[in-house]
Amino acid sequence: MAYQFIHVSTYSIKTGGKGVAAEAGRKPNHSKHVENPLPPVHLFGMSTDDAWTEIERRKESATNSLVDKKGITRLRKLRSDQLVMLAAVASWPVSTNEQDPEDPEFKKWIQDTLDFLGEKHGKALSAVLHLDETHPHIHYITAPDLEAGERMHDIHSGEKAKKDLGGRQAGAIDKRRAFKDAMRGYQDDYHSNVSVRYAQARLGPQRLRYSRDQYQALKVENKRVANQIMVMEQREKDLDSRSQKIDKRGSALKAEIASSTTLLLAEKNKIYSLQEKTSRVQKVLEIRESSLEKQEKSVGEREEKAENIIRKNASFYDRALSVATFGQKGLAKEIKNARENARKESQVKIEELNKKLLKTKKLTDISRRKLDDSEAYVKSQKTLIKANESEVQDLKNEVLGMQELLSDERRSVLLLKGDRSTVEKNYRIISANIDLLKASLNDLDIDKAKKVVFDIDSRIKVMTKLENPKSSKESKEANKQFSRDNVSHP
Repeated sequence: MAYQFIHVSTYSIKTGGKGVAAEAGRKPNHSKHVENPLPPVHLFGMSTDDAWTEIERRKESATNSLVDKKGITRLRKLRSDQLVMLAAVASWPVSTNEQDPEDPEFKKWIQDTLDFLGEKHGKALSAVLHLDETHPHIHYITAPDLEAGERMHDIHSGEKAKKDLGGRQAGAIDKRRAFKDAMRGYQDDYHSNVSVRYAQARLGPQRLRYSRDQYQALKVENKRVANQIMVMEQREKDLDSRSQKIDKRGSALKAEIASSTTLLLAEKNKIYSLQEKTSRVQKVLEIRESSLEKQEKSVGEREEKAENIIRKNASFYDRALSVATFGQKGLAKEIKNARENARKESQVKIEELNKKLLKTKKLTDISRRKLDDSEAYVKSQKTLIKANESEVQDLKNEVLGMQELLSDERRSVLLLKGDRSTVEKNYRIISANIDLLKASLNDLDIDKAKKVVFDIDSRIKVMTKLENPKSSKESKEANKQFSRDNVSHP
């Protein structure tokens, strides 16, 4: 089983930072420890020589603000032992001769390691890969922005832990303890964020003191957890991709709904315009009908006046008949012609008005049919919008279900990690109990030996349950029972 290796160091101008940068760049005078030196593979940033030149420039241009006894603030250049460079080394646990540089898993480990180092220490000035030693490894060089007031404790968790104790007031032992605790947490973070994905153990077998069987079992467990994490991450990527597609589809539906709404509003405006136009035409027709009625009434009054005149002058016409027979006939003819002409004019006007009325009624019918068609179209569009909203809601529900499934997967992975740590602890305690059992048998202390055997048997049963848990609740109950049965441990 492979285990992780990552190391972080800090340097000043005085303590050989230039040599470390030269060794990372494979300069001849600084790579004599390598049998066949090869040029480093550039991963990020500038060359190692340029990185060291930039660090020296920052150091020379930066200053410290100091207040003297008189309260005057003075600017001083940085001391030669001021920490100005951070160098990290991370190694891949496969022999260089056996490792394919184009292996996708190897390339992904490089990128994950660079991302982790960038998050912890800031952007790298230079990052290179060495393929000329026993194992491939990354050199990561960066530095605090001294000109902006940054110092090493701003980019190094161990130096920050020392500074948080209170500077010179804190003791050297407390500072060393704080530094070690911070860097131990740094190693834990690298394992949980990077190494666990590649089935790498946090510590080597000699540190854990495992037997061969225990070591092989832990190796299988680490590989299973790594595969589970990879599957979960792939599912998360698939869910993100599907969620983006759903969002795009929802946006397209919203745009289509907005376009349909705009068309409906335009149709409604057309309908309102036709209604207003129809109303105006109806008013004009009513006015014309009223005018026609007045004209017909006026023609009737004129005819009645003419008949009254004829009746009044009938005796005169009779008396003058013998004298002016021709004149009487001419007057009767004129009256008849006048009546006929008035009737014809009235008839023509009535026909014209009837034609206009029929045309207006046809336009009104057409407008009403268009209005009915528009209302039906509006109703169908509303139904379509409701169907689209229902589809979008179904897609949202599906995304929520997938997110819940992803949360369940994450919880299961966390439980697997908890079970693994419990198994490791049980292996260590069982190994110690076996040594205690041997000592008890050598001392002929049968009672103590029975207790140890009972304790070992209980732990093996618990570990069996952890290897084949029926549920996360049974695993927790097994751990609780195991803690209650365990009275004391060496």
